[in-house]
Order: sequence, then C-alpha cells, then structure tokens
Amino acid sequence: MAFIHFSWLSISALVTYWILRRIWANFVIVCIDKTLPGPTRASWITGNILQLRAPTGLADHHALLDKYGSAAKIHGLFGDEQIYFSDPLAIRHILINDLSVFRETRVFVTLNKLIFGDALTTVHDAHHRKQRKILNPLFSAKHMRELAPIIHGVAYDLRDSIKGKIQQGETKIDVLSLLWCTAIESLGQAGLGYSFGGVDERENNAYRDSVKHLFPALDSLGPIVLALPTLSRIGTSRLRRYLVDCLPSSRIQKFKGLIDIIDINGRDILNQKRDGLNASPVESNKPHGRSLRDNSDIVTRLLSANESSSQTTGHLSKGEVLALISHLLFASSETTSGLLARILEMLARHPDVQGRLRNELQQIQAKIPVSEGEIFYKKLGKLPYLNAVINESLRLYPPVILMERTATKDIVVPLHTPVKGTDGQLITQIHVAKNQNVTIGIANCNRDRRNWGHDADEWRPERWLEPLPATLVDARIPGVHPHMMTFLGGERSCIGYSFALLEMEIVLWELISNFEFNLSDETISWRLGSTQYPQVPGKGIQMLPLEVSTPFAQVLVE
Repeated sequence: MAFIHFSWLSISALVTYWILRRIWANFVIVCIDKTLPGPTRASWITGNILQLRAPTGLADHHALLDKYGSAAKIHGLFGDEQIYFSDPLAIRHILINDLSVFRETRVFVTLNKLIFGDALTTVHDAHHRKQRKILNPLFSAKHMRELAPIIHGVAYDLRDSIKGKIQQGETKIDVLSLLWCTAIESLGQAGLGYSFGGVDERENNAYRDSVKHLFPALDSLGPIVLALPTLSRIGTSRLRRYLVDCLPSSRIQKFKGLIDIIDINGRDILNQKRDGLNASPVESNKPHGRSLRDNSDIVTRLLSANESSSQTTGHLSKGEVLALISHLLFASSETTSGLLARILEMLARHPDVQGRLRNELQQIQAKIPVSEGEIFYKKLGKLPYLNAVINESLRLYPPVILMERTATKDIVVPLHTPVKGTDGQLITQIHVAKNQNVTIGIANCNRDRRNWGHDADEWRPERWLEPLPATLVDARIPGVHPHMMTFLGGERSCIGYSFALLEMEIVLWELISNFEFNLSDETISWRLGSTQYPQVPGKGIQMLPLEVSTPFAQVLVE
C-alpha cells in the first residue's frame, strides 16, 4: 500500500511538473540570439519592466536606442526575454510582410475586448478586413471635408471659451483640459452625432467623464492587467462578472464602473441612431457650423453602409458597431488632445515659430476666408508651415510610444541597420522565437539619428520644408503617415489618422490666429501612461497651464 501511495505521489508530482513546464514554456521565452545586446535586468522578478513602464521611463526607452542601436534585448517578468525593435526594416516585417505571424499580445487583446468588444484592435484576418472595408470610406478625404465644418464649429466654441476666460481676467489657462473637451466633443458631434455638452470642462456628463477617467484608472491597475488573459478564461462571463463584483479593490471597482457607464451610454446612442433619432441634436447658429440632423456623422454613415451590406460577408453585428463607437472615442480623444497640448507648449517655448505660423495662417485667411467653405478646407491641409509644425510634433512626441506583438512561430527578422553583438560581431538579422514578445519602438524609430541626422532629438519644424535626408528615404519607414511610425503602418494602422490630422489643423488655425501662448510660472513635466501626458509636479493631476493673451488683435478672426 505504501508503494502504491508513493507511486500516486510520484505520478501527481510528474503531472504537476509537466503542467508547470508547459505554462513556463509559453510564458518565459529566452532569446535565440545569445549575443543580442541590452540592459541588465533590475531584478529577476520584474526584469526591466518597472523602469520602462514607469511614468518617468521615457529616458530609459531613448537609452535603448542610444546605447544598443535599433534592436535590443529587454527583460520581462521572471526571466522572460523580449526584443525591442526600432529598426524600420524589422518593423516593416512585423507589421506588413509577416503580419500573420506577429499578433497583438494576449494582454492587449483581452484588455481591449474588455473595454471595446470586437473592434478593430481585437479582431484579425477576414474579420478585421470586413470591418476595415466598411469603415475605410468613412475616413476618406471626401468625407473628412464634409465633417470639417462640424469640427470647426467645435473649434469656435473653444475659441469663445478661451476668450471668455481672458475677458474675466483669467490668463493662466489649463489648455489640456479644454483641448480634451474639444477632442471628445469633435468626436461626439462628427463621429457619433452626439454632443457631450460642448467644450466647457465644468459641464457634468457621466459619459464624457467616464471616457476621460478610464485611461488613468487603467494605469492605476499596474501589474494586475498582466493576469487578464488567465482570468478571462475562468468559467462563464456571468461567473467572471460575479467574481469581479466581489473583489475588494477600489481601483478594480472604479475601472469596472467606468466601463459599465461607457457601455450603457454607447448602447443608448446606437439605439437612438437606429431609430433615426439624435441623442442630443445641436442646431448651430455659427456661420460655418452644421446641425447634427444632417446625418453626416461617422456612426450614421456606418449604420447606413452596414444595412446595405451582405448579411453573410460584410454585415457588422450590433456588438461590433457598439465596439466601434467606443473605439472611436478612445482612439483619438486622449491622443489628439495630448498632442495638441504638446504643440502649444512647444510654440510657447519657441515664440519665433509661433509667430511664423501665425503669419502663414493670417495670410491665407486674407486670401481665402473660411466662408469659402470647401475651398478653404482643401487649402488648410496644404499650408506648409502648419503641416511642418504638426509633422514635427507627431515625429518627436508620438502620444503612444510603443506597441507590442507576439510571434506565433519561430521567424527571422532582418535589420536595416545592423547592431553590434556582445561578442563584437555585427548582427544583421534576429531570430524571434515562438511566443516571444517584441516591442515596436515608435518613439525611438521616429528619432533615430542614423535616419534623421544629428539633430533628430531637436524639435525643428523647418526640417519638413527642406529636402529629407537620403538616409531617411533609404530607411523606408513603413508608417501610414510618411516617414514616421506614429500612426503605425500596414493593415492594422490607425484608421482615423486623417480625422486626427484634420482636427489638429482646424484647432490650431483657430487658436494661433486668435491667441498668443507663453509659458507660465509652472514647471511642466511630461510623463508616460497609456499615452504621454503633462503634469505639474506636486499637483498630481494631468494639466498644462499656459499664459494666453490677445495682444496683437482686438477682433478675433472669423
């Protein structure tokens, strides 16, 4: 009996060992190329993750490029080894040539499914192509021109709000808060046919507030998100919901509550749209505004296109449409407002650039007034210095600095610029192991001196008015927006980047034509979260206070 008992213990131990080995084999991957350089890990448990994911970790990301080159080994949890790529040829293979091999990480997909559902970021292959096929016409240049007056109407509201603050004696203004309200209102009106209550940051709107606080709530969860893929496989959705409700963590409950509010309001908007109603119709009396009753918003067009598509090959389910509504809000509100805030700060730091930009805008206004409608919007997108300022800010300060992928099989990735191995030999290609995570270094690719030249770390809009370096042209950076990876590239690039560019052009037109921006007495520190965001040390909230005035114009540009 003792022998039998011992045998069962042995078998149980072997089975347990085998299961743990399988889990370990999928979770902990080591680099095939043993000489690939990279930083030493801070600890065996956390690797380099705490440094690279810290709010102050941007310098650590830049150090990878400066010290090791366009590819480096970094350490994940419990000895896991990952590869950090900022090489344009490697990124081209990850995002385009070998797209079917490199998938979004399980953590990314699980988290996005939790927040959005089956949106563009969580579906693949034919499912993804079906969604893109329906959505692509909605982000065409023609449709963007139709949406431009709606966005301009929101920009007018922003202008009037700042004007009112100045008239009341308030000159130090938190522009980030106003820009975020502007971004979400532009998306609401032009994207959903819905108003969140204008650009007044004091306006209470549960839907808008939930969208605003979701990313900070997500960032506060920290390492908990790494457990999501495992937790998502426990029982049924009803059981998982019950277990989450029982958790004593206030951070998790807050995050869950925000998702619930977003889901409920998204469903309400979708139902009203389906019934041919507007959630909050706005009859604009501005000369270039547009009523939301004209049904030109993206979601109304989406529903119309969806109704006319095939039920079997091109039709989107109600859940997919709802997921796309949420995705529209999040994909642009944080990123666009953050980048606009960064542009205003850089213009405040470089008054000569701000003055030159203002002169260009005022000259075009004298030639082609906004009342010219479509002619004006076509010209707005072709202003050389405005585009140079936007492009340089997109290049140097991408709101999202990285994306991650997981290899589904062993594969070799070539490098445009070889890196020197720890043995002194040049590495021209890197072996990526099955289940190994790779990082696409968006920010590092955008500022690599080997491609951009010695001044790659400088904010210099004039570079976009000069012949581009031959090294940059030869690098063939595979971004959907030329010469940068800010909006990614390939089939899974940012579908709404044209909307973001249009919004930035219109908002900067209104702000720079009418106001002068200068630095305040507050210190500004940019930090890392889900996106880059500004903060005043000691105040603990996202904000960007600038001095705003109108010393050069008594009458605002109309």
